[in-house]
Amino acid sequence: MEDKQIRYLDNVVELLVGDTIIDYNNDDVIEYSFTSIGLESTSLSLFLDYVLSFPYFSKYIRNVYGLIDQEIEYVWKKYKTIILDKGEKIHRERYLNKVVEFIIRDVIVEIDSSRIYFYLPHQRESFFSTPYPYTYPTVLSIPIYFVKYIKDMYELSNFEKNYVWGEFINKVDIKIVKTFVKDKKQKMSNDLF
Repeated sequence: MEDKQIRYLDNVVELLVGDTIIDYNNDDVIEYSFTSIGLESTSLSLFLDYVLSFPYFSKYIRNVYGLIDQEIEYVWKKYKTIILDKGEKIHRERYLNKVVEFIIRDVIVEIDSSRIYFYLPHQRESFFSTPYPYTYPTVLSIPIYFVKYIKDMYELSNFEKNYVWGEFINKVDIKIVKTFVKDKKQKMSNDLF
């Protein structure tokens, strides 16, 4: 295929992707426009199993864009890959957010007169601490104990470890600030989390 033709086919793919809406917060409902009656919606699993079948897709693309078999196959493969990747990324992000929730649930908090300490289960040394009275955490790198814990428990990539650490710090910050706002004397109990 020529460059001009590939650019046109890539534009068709972009249009199809743009017209496909996946609502991951609503039981993964997907809306798509390549039907004979216009916009339809279904579950993502049904979409991937039946709707995205090549004959169904092929008929729509041939009628609307006038593509030939080789072009339809190119558009179909590219579109399907993009939609599957989107679904995979969203589901992975959901999983990582659950990991953060589990870690927060497992964290043990202790306070002395000058610091707030955070411990992970079965560890004697805190993996993180912040001044008491509270100021926003200024840790620039992920503590080694935290990395080891999430590596052993969840087998995350480096990117995912950084994501989990960032979300963890944000959630810790929100919980601590809420606690201090509630208790003007700045006392916290071990049931912070």
